[in-house]
Amino acid sequence: MKRISQKGISVVIPTFNRVQYLYAALICLCNQKINDEVKYEIVVIDSGDDGTDKIVRLFQDNGKVKIIYKKIKKCRNRSLVRNKGAALSNYDVLCFLDNDMLTPPDFIQTHYDRHQKESNLVLLGCRKSLINFDINQIGEESLQTNFEILEELPYYIDERLTQFNQNAPWRFVFSHTMSVKKDDFYKAGRFNVKFGENWGFEDLELGFNLHLLGCKIELLTNQFTFHQPHFSQSNKEQHEESSNGKLFLKLHNCFEVELYECFYHSFDEYYQRLKKLKKTFKLPSKKILSKYELILACLFTSNEKKKLKQMQLGTSCIHKNNSLKNVYIHNTWFDFPDIVKMGILSEAFRITQKVYFENINSNQITQIEHFIKKIGIKVKFNLNNDIVEFIKLEEKKSDFFIILLPTELQPEKRFVYTWLGKWLLENNYFVNF
Repeated sequence: MKRISQKGISVVIPTFNRVQYLYAALICLCNQKINDEVKYEIVVIDSGDDGTDKIVRLFQDNGKVKIIYKKIKKCRNRSLVRNKGAALSNYDVLCFLDNDMLTPPDFIQTHYDRHQKESNLVLLGCRKSLINFDINQIGEESLQTNFEILEELPYYIDERLTQFNQNAPWRFVFSHTMSVKKDDFYKAGRFNVKFGENWGFEDLELGFNLHLLGCKIELLTNQFTFHQPHFSQSNKEQHEESSNGKLFLKLHNCFEVELYECFYHSFDEYYQRLKKLKKTFKLPSKKILSKYELILACLFTSNEKKKLKQMQLGTSCIHKNNSLKNVYIHNTWFDFPDIVKMGILSEAFRITQKVYFENINSNQITQIEHFIKKIGIKVKFNLNNDIVEFIKLEEKKSDFFIILLPTELQPEKRFVYTWLGKWLLENNYFVNF
């Protein structure tokens, strides 16, 4: 592990059987326009078996840019491969780049300059996702001397351009194009190898830890990289992300992570409301803590170091179906947005047959029954002094819909799903996109 580094940039590229994409990416990286004082290198970590070594050797023999090449055994653990690349690097700024990214001639210089001007910076690159790209049609010379020709091809713009803000900016950290000081990378714990070979969340979790360190996360909006298209493979990988989302929740028990996992498109709206509620949130008593297996509707932020695993917001629980005997819902629940209320109830009755509230009045009982009916569950309740026990009897038709929108690269499906969600909302159903 190299912690003492020279001043410069190390571009770390993991690759697994992507030689046709890597070739075009290396053409761009080896034709950068930089000032004389700027030093950079490319670190390629190859865990595939498609002849990538031969292509890399061509660029090494060319001698324009130092390229460190490391072949490891077949591995699709993105965190492990990127960490190995970082360990081999020689410079103090790490730039993580996917093997299918085409970089403009000022890419290295721009990232270098920003890190010289500001410390503790996480710089995120914006990308334009090409719909069609064939290097044989564009030509290698054009890619080297006329990078702007890519602007003439059809592409989709990075959606973060309209979404990025400083409300939990870690949620915009994607490692397809990201630079960070090496010291900050190691202080944040590197990429977490526990995310394994499934797609997603390892970069978000690193961004989360960098945010906790106090790093400034910035989106570079005046420069664009271009993503080479390979839709079928990307879609397949993204459908395998569910276990990684649960791991992210397990590693960080706070309401921000749950909101990201469950209410991605409504995050900013709900984040502001829950952030205000956090100021008035009070921990449940020791008596309640000892009585129930899990307590929901609790508010912990990412900055709180002491958290109890027994408590969480509860819109997404890592527990299995019907795995707990009793779950308590904190009275903060009554102040949450309606869809958040329904999300908590839905998860509570998924993992237990009995849900408890304490110290509530008859109007509040009626409100709880209303939302339980909306999520499609029939219950009966027992009132014992100040404790109200809701017992699940059966599941019925739900008025609560969660719609996972297709990517912008599937505009026809996206239009249909959006139309369906709008129709449901107009007919008094609850919809979360």
